[in-house]
Amino acid sequence: MGVCAGVCMDTGPAWPTRDLTDARPGGEGEEEKQQREREKQEKIEELFVKYDANSSGYLDPGEFESMLAHVQAALMEGLDKQLAATRPEDKEEMEAKVLEYKREILSTTMKQLFNQWDLSNDGKISKQEFIQAVSVLPMALEL
Repeated sequence: MGVCAGVCMDTGPAWPTRDLTDARPGGEGEEEKQQREREKQEKIEELFVKYDANSSGYLDPGEFESMLAHVQAALMEGLDKQLAATRPEDKEEMEAKVLEYKREILSTTMKQLFNQWDLSNDGKISKQEFIQAVSVLPMALEL
């Protein structure tokens, strides 16, 4: 399991919000795709800066651990909210699933994740490595 589970990426509205009278063949126009990609890139870079506490341009193991702790806390909170919203008749089964998921989250070590993200194996995660890892996470931009 990766750090990404439960971390949220803002992908925009589920339905098109543009004027359909301006629809182009093939769906979204190239300009809209580029704009959405630029916005995603900006959010990822803001996220990197948020966790690059010493502004070195890299996430060292301590900064990465801080980010991971934040992610784990957010995941735990989300699971607790999901459990609280469970119908009473489904509560016991859901509690077992939540407990199993929490154990899985906590068993994924920081070192394992750090090594996966540190593509250059230099002991730190560059902004480019961070962008590569985070950009594929389905829900990353809510950190």
